[in-house]
Amino acid sequence: MRATGEQLGLKNHWQKLAVGALIEDLYNYQTSLTNAAIDNLQSGQDALSGLNKWIEDHHTTVEQTDQMLAEIKSTPGIDFAMLTVAAKQLRDMISHG
Repeated sequence: MRATGEQLGLKNHWQKLAVGALIEDLYNYQTSLTNAAIDNLQSGQDALSGLNKWIEDHHTTVEQTDQMLAEIKSTPGIDFAMLTVAAKQLRDMISHG
């Protein structure tokens, strides 16, 4: 999604600022999700086990997010509005975790 944001046809300074802020948000969400999975580790577990446990604990939200991302990936001409909705979904997934 970050790469898509960087490839949007930007017409003015404000659009560039908005996309830059969205990309920064996506980096932050990725970091937060990674930290949540790490925080979920049990003593002696590897990172993949912690991630799988986090996904299991948040199955409904993860499933909704996966469906939305699959829909975005299959849609030609991804735009800023779609990326904004995706970012909100990621933010919601983090807040419910």
